Amino acid sequence: MLECEFVKKGSGIIEHSYGYFHSQIQIITEARNLSEMYKTMIDTILEKIDLFQNQGSGWQFKKVNNLDLHIDNYQAIGAMSFIELPQKRKDNQCFKWPVSSCIFPAKKNPNKITKLLKTNSEKLNWEGLEFPMKVDKIGIFEKNNPKYGVNVYGYKNDRVYPIRIIQ
Repeated sequence: MLECEFVKKGSGIIEHSYGYFHSQIQIITEARNLSEMYKTMIDTILEKIDLFQNQGSGWQFKKVNNLDLHIDNYQAIGAMSFIELPQKRKDNQCFKWPVSSCIFPAKKNPNKITKLLKTNSEKLNWEGLEFPMKVDKIGIFEKNNPKYGVNVYGYKNDRVYPIRIIQ
């Protein structure tokens, strides 16, 4: 959180105002681009400062009074369920089927790609996506389907760890 002091001079009177600005919480994973994340956070705060200054003419930035940076250890959630995957797939749509299965759960045989699952998957917008899906393209799916967000976890050495977390 950033606390800034602003001043406005007029008619021999100096007014003071304070603005409090912050960005969204960010989860840092091995797959995150830190430079890009940092730039996004800075841009968000600068936009908020600009909006503050434009709410009344004449506000000028004076100084930063306080900057709080909070860092906590992130504990990823553990796996809660297991659905056996088919041994061999004849297509590269290994992103499409589990996402569709989650949104349109089957009453039985959730590990099977049925006609109903294929029909239901067509209700989602897959425009601009190629399969097999790359993790850095999941944002396109989320923009195409704004009701849904996708977290991606890895599993290695009996440890679940975040690869991509929605913001």
